[in-house]
Amino acid sequence: MIYKLRILAFILVLSAGVVPRAILAESRIALVVGNGSYSSVLPLDNPENDATLIAETLVDLGFAVTLLIDASQAELRQGISQFGSDLRKAGQAGTGLFYYAGHALQSFGNNYLLPVDASLTDAADLGLVAIEAESVLRQMYSAKNRTNIVILDACRNNPFKTIPEFSDNGLAEMKAPAGTFLAYATEPGGVALDGLGDNSPFTQVLAREMMTPGAPVEQVFKNVRVAVQALTNQQQTPWDTSSLISDFTFAVAEDLSSEDRAELQLWNADRSARDLAQVKLFLEAYPQSRYAPDGQKLLAALTEGTLSEFADTEQTTVGRAADPPVDERLSNVQSWMFQLQELDEDGAVEALAATAYDMFIIEAGYNFSDWSYNTPQIIDQLKEKPDGSPRVLIAYVDIGQAEDYRAYWQDDWVAPTKTSRGYPSFLITIDPDGWSGNFPVAYWEEDWQSLWLGSNGIIADLARYGFDGVLLDWVEAYDDDLVRKAAKEAGVSPELSMIAFIEKLGEAGKAVDPNFLVVAQNAIYLIDTDPDRYTSSIDALAVEDTWFHGWGDSDWDDPDGGDQQYRHDDEYSTNARFAQIALYQKVGLPVFSVDYALDKNNVSRVYSEASNHGFVSLVTRVALSKLTETPPPRLASD
Repeated sequence: MIYKLRILAFILVLSAGVVPRAILAESRIALVVGNGSYSSVLPLDNPENDATLIAETLVDLGFAVTLLIDASQAELRQGISQFGSDLRKAGQAGTGLFYYAGHALQSFGNNYLLPVDASLTDAADLGLVAIEAESVLRQMYSAKNRTNIVILDACRNNPFKTIPEFSDNGLAEMKAPAGTFLAYATEPGGVALDGLGDNSPFTQVLAREMMTPGAPVEQVFKNVRVAVQALTNQQQTPWDTSSLISDFTFAVAEDLSSEDRAELQLWNADRSARDLAQVKLFLEAYPQSRYAPDGQKLLAALTEGTLSEFADTEQTTVGRAADPPVDERLSNVQSWMFQLQELDEDGAVEALAATAYDMFIIEAGYNFSDWSYNTPQIIDQLKEKPDGSPRVLIAYVDIGQAEDYRAYWQDDWVAPTKTSRGYPSFLITIDPDGWSGNFPVAYWEEDWQSLWLGSNGIIADLARYGFDGVLLDWVEAYDDDLVRKAAKEAGVSPELSMIAFIEKLGEAGKAVDPNFLVVAQNAIYLIDTDPDRYTSSIDALAVEDTWFHGWGDSDWDDPDGGDQQYRHDDEYSTNARFAQIALYQKVGLPVFSVDYALDKNNVSRVYSEASNHGFVSLVTRVALSKLTETPPPRLASD
């Protein structure tokens, strides 16, 4: 028996100064159970993974979670009893959630959850060895709290096929007191799939959909139903019933105006209804809506009878991304290296050249104000791997910040401070992460863009040198508070201005090399503004700090150069990042992750989990001044 007390984990989160926004509204209590290692019936592979995934997701959403893995009858009874006690202490405003993954079955219209030590030869003994699911509802009823949610991913098969009385498949539909939402992995009497991956299809989708900002619980499970049907080729249809008397959302909505919120709610309702007339009315009412491209696609699908081709599994928060073409050079990359500092040190380039990494992202080094690298020579040394095969070579550029050590920095320029803008006026503030000499800019201003664009701009220079493309750093400038304030004063959208700038950068590169690549780093929420347009403007996504980060300006041997986790709150928790990054993967964009860690256990964790999520990962140190000492396992073994 493994107890994982997520209540303790949650308290540790609070002690670090991170208060999930959702917990401020009401107490959220959850009991999550995953039973798979059965002693007397067929074991199940995924319940432990499923329960762990849901528990971690709920913690990110502000729940105090108790996670039970492979619970015996006594342990499950005790867990349910304690869950009820915790709910009663939470008061009427509290929210209770019970999740169960494992074997369950119905008998005489009642549902029973199967502990891992259950052994049964006679149907009459079922109530003596199993736990009646309604016992959870009784605990909720006694607490008199306003909102309760029960989720059963427990209809996988009949574990007692040899007992004739248990011939019914799946679970029976339960009746619940007012204020309860019941969700089943499949329809009453149906059988849910355990899945071929690490998680069941139902739980895999549920963990993602719960993170959708502002989505009502009813909409979350409607999205789950659509997605699971698509994943299982219509073999499984999740089911739910509700007697809720108050509104509930798992994730807090983004700050929208009342008009924008009404537009979003109407689009989600029309999109779910799939009604031709309603979609037409929406497009007539909101012809310039950011959801209009999705609306036009849905309208065409409804008109042409090709609705199955519009099988979108996500609730819209900002539209749906189109599938851009994927460059084979990037899709074939299995390992990569990131080095920006000290490439002019003796032997540094030679050390890189001797490795088998498929892609390098490096500082071009040709436009420092006081010195420069021998950039053509570096490119010649790095463009091929030791076996003679080509290597992708990407130049690092910071498009959202001005750097006072670049040749474009003029003598009469004045650096900004925390409280005042600099000169030229596009210099807004200092770097929030502690990098000295870096200053966020008003990237929409022509004076800034002129440094980058055109035949004599930075991008054209890099393409002529022979770089395959650029990695755009500080795309997240659009989300900086002072930058947003400046954008508002200028009357421009910070998000759309950034996307437009990236489009222009790509065009500048392609004017020299038609195959020039654009890799955007971080800013994972920018896709929410205009998915089609943004994903069409980039060839891949690079992400930092998914698991661990380091503090800016740390030296290579500084312990602060890795293993930090203080940035992982709310929408930037690791699980929230997974859900957002999946939007890019869904449209086929490769994802390159870099995390900063020194501890061997952290390094091993990153490589293992990144691989599970389909990332091409690198673990190094935030200084980015040497060849990593923690290469991916594939190269370490070589």
